[in-house]
Amino acid sequence: MNGNVVRLFFALAISISFAAPDIAATATTSVEEDYTKFCAPCHRQDRLGFTGPPLIPGHFSKTNENQLTDVIADGLPATQMPPFREVLPAEKIAALAKYIQTPVGKVEWTNIDMAQSRKEVVVEYAPRAKRIQDLQEVIMVVERGTRKLAVLSGNPPRVFASYYVGAVHGGLKFTHNLGRVFSIARDGKVTSFDLRSLRGEIQMKVGVSSRAIAISKDDNFIAVANNLPSNVVLFTSDMTPAHEIKIDGTVGGIYGLYEDNSFLLTFRDKSEIWLIEAKPPFAIKKIKTPEPFEDISISPRKNLMIAARRDGEKMYVFDYRTQKTLATFPAGGFPHLASAVFFAKGGELFAALNHIKKAEVTIISIDKLKVVSRVPIVGAGFFVRTHSFTPYIWAGTNSEKIALIDKADFKTVKYITPLPGHQAEHVEFSARGNFALISIPEVNGSVMIFHSQTLAPVTSIPFNTPKGKYNSMNKTFPDHAFDGDQGAIPAPAPSSSWAPPARKLASHGAKGQFIYQESCMGCHHQKFDAFGPSFAEIASIRSRDQIRSHIQAPSSMFKTLGYRRNSMPTIPLSEEQLDAVTEYIISFKE
Repeated sequence: MNGNVVRLFFALAISISFAAPDIAATATTSVEEDYTKFCAPCHRQDRLGFTGPPLIPGHFSKTNENQLTDVIADGLPATQMPPFREVLPAEKIAALAKYIQTPVGKVEWTNIDMAQSRKEVVVEYAPRAKRIQDLQEVIMVVERGTRKLAVLSGNPPRVFASYYVGAVHGGLKFTHNLGRVFSIARDGKVTSFDLRSLRGEIQMKVGVSSRAIAISKDDNFIAVANNLPSNVVLFTSDMTPAHEIKIDGTVGGIYGLYEDNSFLLTFRDKSEIWLIEAKPPFAIKKIKTPEPFEDISISPRKNLMIAARRDGEKMYVFDYRTQKTLATFPAGGFPHLASAVFFAKGGELFAALNHIKKAEVTIISIDKLKVVSRVPIVGAGFFVRTHSFTPYIWAGTNSEKIALIDKADFKTVKYITPLPGHQAEHVEFSARGNFALISIPEVNGSVMIFHSQTLAPVTSIPFNTPKGKYNSMNKTFPDHAFDGDQGAIPAPAPSSSWAPPARKLASHGAKGQFIYQESCMGCHHQKFDAFGPSFAEIASIRSRDQIRSHIQAPSSMFKTLGYRRNSMPTIPLSEEQLDAVTEYIISFKE
């Protein structure tokens, strides 16, 4: 097998399988051999990740790090990670868990790696999907359970399309004409999507472990801050690599500045910030700060930020133009500044922020540089949101309740309970502010929509573990929702080249390919043997009914088909999806 075929094999393998006979590892194989056979197709031989995430120290969450053996043995429900309990004995699973926690040495990710990872994005359309009439009213929903983004719009919002992006981290960024949206996943996958045409564009892995993404004010350059390798990579709008900036520290985040065509880079371990011009040669201005600004929120009206070090004792109001600290405030309770919200009241600029470890919302007058209220709430939350259309600041409480703080006095608090007995989090508003969207982050969860003034429930949209939600206008032009400023930002010009998408995927082949990429690709290549047999082999030895029945009920079919054990999970598919993927497999019959 030549190098190109090997790269193709690695690039096309993710993880879920039809059972293959006699694939248990023998007692004599080494942990490196087991990794090569069972893990490398998704995570690369060097463990830097490809279609699966990196398997290196520092990339696991603390929860997963303590449960790696369980993850390998049992897989991850609602993801593409299959169980290996029936394939590998317990001692080999334990050895793999230990092996993937060993250091990997210097990490590099080159332009060649990026180019090899580049692929088109497959989109699923809702049955009634048509052109989005108002790009200002686009709302993106992060569905953690499926690692997809859903595109919502309408009055009230409804789903138009969804597409796979991976484990989103660092939020989403819209171009300033609102025509496109970019996401970054923890494993470095950047995905671009055209909102005018509802078409997926490019997905490309730009690093091994990524932190955040930003877009220049002129929409010409995209910047991604990576933890591994430690760098900032810059791309043109068509995802062509343009420049790399190497870093000798740990990235905090990267942001596009509201008033400047530049990027602001922060660090977790360096008492400085960098201003990077968003045009060649990408000149850098380094600015000293009192301590590392790990968590920040940038004011949309002044050259200011509120900043703090994680678990630090102070919050700072810092002017990045004059390089001066304007004020400091006590920072108890781990302020979550990245979710802070700015708003105006009576011509005065305020910021409100929640605290991850303290049950209160702090409200600061940015104009007067003082704390005007510390509002007790029922629980320590992560997110706060508001809009001029609502009289309240809406704050999460890490419970079933959302706190509503009256903007008239910054003291009065009432609560709504979207779904009693179920956690509610992450409020987002429509651009006009009349709808408030709240996540119920469960496998059988939903995004619940309320009228933001009457607080009456409007509708509920089912999702698998919905998390963050981002309205295009609120995210891109945060000052448009200030009191009296709703008309300050002009509507984007409509595209003259728009063409409507199909209401559904055009054929069984296209839909079958999508299901293959989402659910089968990690264990099955179309033409080469991987963890499971190739589709070409399956199609040559199985009838259409056998293939369909095996997908539908693998635990009861494997013995009938002559397999000694079953490693294939049951994949929840509709009749239409089942037919589509069956026809897709049969299409590779030689």
